[in-house]
Order: sequence, then C-alpha cells, then structure tokens
Amino acid sequence: NVRVKAVDFEQTLLPSQIAKLVLTEMDAEDELEENEGGASNAQVAQQKRVEIGYVNDGTTRVGLNVKLADIETAKSANQTPAISVDSTSVIVITGGARGITAEIALDLAEQFQPQLILIGRTPEPKDEPAYTAGLTSMRDLKAAIMDQLKQSGQQVSIALVESQYQKLLRDREIRANLQAMRAAGSKVEYLPVDVRDDQAFEAVIELIVTEFGKIDGIIHGAGVIEDAFVKEKAQASFERVFTTKVNSARTLSKLAKGPDLKFMFLFSSVVGRTGNAGQCDYVSANEVLNKLAVTLNRSSSARVASLMWGPWNAGMAQPELESLFAKYGWAMIAPAAGRKAFVDDLLYGQKDQAELVIVAQLPASTGVPTDKTVRLEDAYTRQLEDGTCEFESVLSPDVDLYLQDHTFDGVPVMPMAMALEMMAEAAQALCPEMKMTAVNRLEIPAGIVFDSASKTITVSARKIDNPGQTSLVETVVLTGNKRQHFKTSFELSGLAANGNAAAHRMSGLVSIPAFVPTTATMDSIAQGIKSMSPLPTRQTVYTDYMFHGPLFQGITGVSALGEEGIVGELKASKPQACLSRSTGSSEWTIDPILLDSAMQLAGVWARQFLDITVLPTGFKKLHLGDRDLITADSYFARVFITPGTTARELTCDVAVYTKAGALAFVIEGLGGIGSKSLNRLSNQASSSNQSTTIGGTRS
Repeated sequence: NVRVKAVDFEQTLLPSQIAKLVLTEMDAEDELEENEGGASNAQVAQQKRVEIGYVNDGTTRVGLNVKLADIETAKSANQTPAISVDSTSVIVITGGARGITAEIALDLAEQFQPQLILIGRTPEPKDEPAYTAGLTSMRDLKAAIMDQLKQSGQQVSIALVESQYQKLLRDREIRANLQAMRAAGSKVEYLPVDVRDDQAFEAVIELIVTEFGKIDGIIHGAGVIEDAFVKEKAQASFERVFTTKVNSARTLSKLAKGPDLKFMFLFSSVVGRTGNAGQCDYVSANEVLNKLAVTLNRSSSARVASLMWGPWNAGMAQPELESLFAKYGWAMIAPAAGRKAFVDDLLYGQKDQAELVIVAQLPASTGVPTDKTVRLEDAYTRQLEDGTCEFESVLSPDVDLYLQDHTFDGVPVMPMAMALEMMAEAAQALCPEMKMTAVNRLEIPAGIVFDSASKTITVSARKIDNPGQTSLVETVVLTGNKRQHFKTSFELSGLAANGNAAAHRMSGLVSIPAFVPTTATMDSIAQGIKSMSPLPTRQTVYTDYMFHGPLFQGITGVSALGEEGIVGELKASKPQACLSRSTGSSEWTIDPILLDSAMQLAGVWARQFLDITVLPTGFKKLHLGDRDLITADSYFARVFITPGTTARELTCDVAVYTKAGALAFVIEGLGGIGSKSLNRLSNQASSSNQSTTIGGTRS
C-alpha cells in the first residue's frame, strides 16, 4: 500500500526548484491512459505512473505509459513483413550457442537460412574426448572423468570433477546447437571473443563487415548472472554483470546508423522494469539497454528495440524469479512460444515500439496444494497446464543450517537425504490424506553445490494415474534453466491402517529383500558378521572416517563391523534443529538426518575395508513402514553389503529398526561411487566438531 515513484530532474535545476516539484509530485495520482485493445490495468505492469521526468527547465512533466501491444492485430493489418530476412541476410548474434540465443538462432536457420555469426566467450568446442564419448548418465560421466584425472596424475576433488562435468555438458550443447543450425541450411560462423573487451569486440565486428560486406541484423543476447544481495555484492562482480551487457551494447550501438542494418534487438529482462532483490547489477544493466534502445531507435533508420523477456523454460532468466513474475500474472515462456514471439516481432513489430515486455500468462490454477510442511511450508506453489505442481524455495546456509554441516572443501553441498525429504513433502502435499509407502529408484543427474549465498530450488511433482488404492507421484528437484538434480517417484496408499499387519501390508514391507527380517534386535541383526575388535568409536567415525558436521552426526555407536556388513545405533532428528526459521509442530516426512546416518554406516564400512570415501548415487527402492505406528528417538541399522562390491561402485541394502525392534524402513539397492583421494574430506569433520549450535545459530 506504499505509493512509490522514480522522479528524474535535469541537472540544471536548482535545489529549490526540485523541492517544489517534489511536493507537487506527492499529490499527483494520475492513472495510466486507456490501454489499446481494451486491456484492463491488471494486464499492465502498473496501475499508476511510477516513472516521471521533468524537462525543459522543469516546466514540462513527462511519464512512461505501458500499453498492450497486440502483435496479431499488427500481422493482420500488415500482410507484408516490415523487415525481410532470407538466405542473403547476415545476422550477428552475441551470447554464444546456448540458451535463448541458440533457440532463436536455430529458428531463424530453419525458417530463413540466413548467414549466422555467433559470438561467444569460449572457443568452439573440439570433438569430445574418447573417454566420455557415448556416455550419458551423470554417474558414468563423472566416473570416467575421475579415472582420467587419476591416470593423468591430477588430484581428484569434488570441485574439479564437477567443473569438468559441467564443461562437458556445455560443450555438448554448443556442438549440438551448431550442428542443428547448419543442418537447417544456414552457414554458421562461431567467433570466440569477450564482448566486454571493447577493442577485441570492435576488431571482430570489423572482420565481419570486411568478410561479408554488410550486417543486416544484430541480436545482442550476451549476459551473465551473479546474484547476491547488495551487502554481499563485490564491486568486481557487479562490473562483470553490468559491463557484459552494457559495454558490448555500446560497441554495437556504433552500427545502428549503418546503411544496411535492418534491425537491432537488445535482449533485456523484465526485471529491468520490475526490479528484483539480489539482482542490482543485472537489473541496472537491463534498464540501461532499455533506454539505449529508445535513444538509438530515434536516430537510426533500422528498428532498434529492447526485448524485456519474461522467464523462459530454458534460457537467460532463472526459474527462481517465477514467484516474482507471478505477482504480475506472468508465467514461464515455452520455448516454442518464445521463438514465435521473436519472429513475429522481427517481421511485424512497429518502429515506434522500442521497449517491449514479452511475458506468458499464468494458466488458471486449480487444486494448488496448500497442505505444505517443514521445508516447503513457505514455498511458492504453482500449477502448470499438465497438472504438475511446482514448489519453489530459496535455500541458504543461514536458514538451512544443515548445509553448514554438509560441505566439501568448505563449500555446502545439498544432501541427497534432504533433497528426498523435500520431494517427499511435495508428494505428500499432492496426496494429503494418503500414507506414503515407498520411494522408487532415486536418481541424481547432478549435485547441487552452494557456490553462492543462496540457491532457489524447485520441486516438481506430478500425480500419475495408477489403478487400485495406490497413487504414484513423480518428483524432480530443479534449479536454474530447469536443470534436473534429483528425481524419483513415491507410492502412497489410501488403505486404512488396522494394526501392524495391515500397516506393513500397506507400507509394502512384505516386498523387502528376503534376508531382511521384519523384526529384530541389535544382537540378532548382527548375526553373520565376523566383527572386528576393537570397534571404531563415535568420535573416531566423525574424526577419521566421515566429513559430516554436528547436525549430521547421527551415528551414536557401532556394535558390529565386518566384511559382511555393519550394525550401528542411530538417532532421530527434529526440523527445528536443522532450520533457523520456525516450522511449528511439523515433523519430517522422511527424517533426512536419520536416513543420511543410515547411509553413513555404509560409508564407515567402505573406509574400513576399501579405504575410500563413498558418495551416494541413489537407490533402487526405499520401503517405508507406517509413520503413525513407528515413532522413536533411537534406532539401530544393519548394512548388508552386496557380494562382489568394489571400490569403483559400492552397492548394499540397509535396514533400519526402532529401538523396540520394529522395521522402520529399508533402503534397497543403495549405490555409491568412491575415491581414495576423497578421504581428505574427513579432516573437515574434526574441525567442524568444535562448533556448537545455540538457539539455531552456529558459533
């Protein structure tokens, strides 16, 4: 309910003149003009003018009016395109061969076969190395990268493996996009240059003009994002984000009056109009592009426009901005719709439209879950057209305290168990009256590394039709550009529980591996293990074997350890200890600390018998007991090592019991990949043991 304006004054005005105009402006309540096409004020960005300027020595007041521009009407009125593009056209595109620019370049290639000159920061990737060729899964690719690093004598680290893995994916995307453009009939040149380097960029532009004799069109899509709040934003980071867009646009602006130029589109973002917390540099750069387009369009015979894109499903805008855009009634732009919008505006857009906001409308939302708990309690929730529900949350070590205790080389990494908990909360929200009974095949296409102050995580959940009394919910954990990190599906039953037998039938515990008893004691479950002596103590586990900090130190003791497996005591956790914000009386759907601690036992076994540190890669199935009937603070677990397991790929099954001997859950087919070089991570656990948690604050 706060009235906000930005008011600009000419520098020649005296302070007394400015003061008088400000007082006048406080009383101005002018509405926006009637929108073209009868659009209501709810369909535009503001209901009142928020940008005001005083010019002509303060005697003239001007304001920005936002109107609906219907491209379909323009197409009907102008059968002949205002701008023609064909195989003789030369189009320069900054931003490389990925994201939005690649989407649009491919569309232009398919429709018009122009000469395309793509400009990116990195050289065009060479052929993929033989040791990863043909591999598709994250596990196989990272294993191959680790093997190659070992063979080349380099030290294997999580950061280095992840860096090479990400570069491999980027190179594959660029190669595939360039190949598709050429296959569509366009001649494609890819030129590597840092567009922030004015001299280098100008030299490339001169080379293009010399080689092709003209430039018909320019699409400026270059940009980087380094989000951080102002208090955490370094000057160098601000300048990288700002100059990547602005310096390069300044260089390109010298071409605006070229005799052959037909169009110049500067790719901006809608946040240039709305603003967005954590993006002071990105917002500033985009607004400069917006106003630069207006200035250039006035003095150029070509059409110069700034396209303020809303978020694409794959492209320059991050899905974490969706909750902001949704407040304006905007949704993610489907790539096909975005490509069509660009071509329509290229061919039929009006010369006087230099600042354009292009967004997608939100679909009607029905059945959006409201019964959310624990980590997703404050998530922004939306429903897509296919019925998928998305839960969007911003995670940071300040709120998600558990991240401080799950780090590799000091960098927080998303625990698999916490990702599973978030997916379980989403699945339960879709089926609030049903009981969760099993989790099917958890996969980890890519980990989540918190290399910035925060990350926005989206959990996508979709209910699948399933005959009988069981519902199936497919879930995926996503980050920017819809990148998948964790994926699995949940089984939920609507059968009522009438005692333990019914609960076990409902939970699916009858389908567990035959060698796992449904009831046990700590002594009986250890039978068959030729245990070593002395056994490692809890202190030894978290000082010499594991990298986990205090919140994740859920192993309270080891009672048996031999080549056949390991038995240990575990403790449960509460959400209130893991999150700095209140979660009310909510309880975990699947206790992530208890689950992670059970998997840690397998890690202890691997350190003892294989001398490697193992990281989980997923599991075949998680069988769940009835949560209403199994409530305990203390548990014990047995890890059944799969015969023939190796250091390259550890596999096992894990059974977890309450102290009273009731089977709580079974992890079937737990997989992991390990390396001796990662043993160094155990050193960080001993140092983090010195910290304590007081009132939710680490000290």
